[in-house]
Amino acid sequence: YNSAIFSEASNLLLRTETISIDTYHKFNAFLKKAKDEADALAIVDQDLGDIPESYLDPIMQTLMTDPVKLPSSKQTVDRVTITRHLLSTQSDPFNRAPLTLEQLQPDLELKAQIDAWLASKKK
Repeated sequence: YNSAIFSEASNLLLRTETISIDTYHKFNAFLKKAKDEADALAIVDQDLGDIPESYLDPIMQTLMTDPVKLPSSKQTVDRVTITRHLLSTQSDPFNRAPLTLEQLQPDLELKAQIDAWLASKKK
């Protein structure tokens, strides 16, 4: 995420009269919320220190918040990551086997471990 890119895009859309001034203001309000959320997540990541490797999404290398197992490769990834992948390619990114959202299997044990680790870090 890069707030400067979105800000430039917003200004370009207004300059080229692609969007109305009302839409421009709504879009910029949304961008402010997105930036605030990204800043908050960056602070959380700094506060966590070293995250155990098994808690990181293997594709994005971010802390998983909703880990799911992929049925054919048996890999565990964050639901957000695999959902984004499936929007463009309906396959398992590790072995290219066909994959749909309905086939994802929640990894409740890993989620409980991550949640417990996060709770211990907040103390």
